[in-house]
Amino acid sequence: MERQSPSDGHGLGWGKRMTGHLRKCRRQKLIFCVLVSLTSDLEAEASLPEKKGNTLSRDLIDYVRYMVENHGEDYKAMARDEKNYYQDTPKQIRNKINVYKRFYPAEWQTFIDSLQKNKMEVE
Repeated sequence: MERQSPSDGHGLGWGKRMTGHLRKCRRQKLIFCVLVSLTSDLEAEASLPEKKGNTLSRDLIDYVRYMVENHGEDYKAMARDEKNYYQDTPKQIRNKINVYKRFYPAEWQTFIDSLQKNKMEVE
């Protein structure tokens, strides 16, 4: 029983026609050309900068903003807040705030500036 060739569209296999085609290509050194072009394409793709996939969830951002807006730097009060659904400890909340600062430094700075501006308007 002969295996199906890839040209049949029924999967990969090597029939008599395909092996004859490969022998012909080897004589003409086309396989080498295809491999060289594939490796150069792969090298070009590998040299591209890696995309950062690290982002924070919208819930975490809103959580951090709410806690800082209402409690400032009082982490114990944040831990007792009713919005602390996951019952984070003061240290865990502090770490979440620091992660937010590290991921979005420009956004954090504008947030802090707006808090200070609102605080000055109230006084």
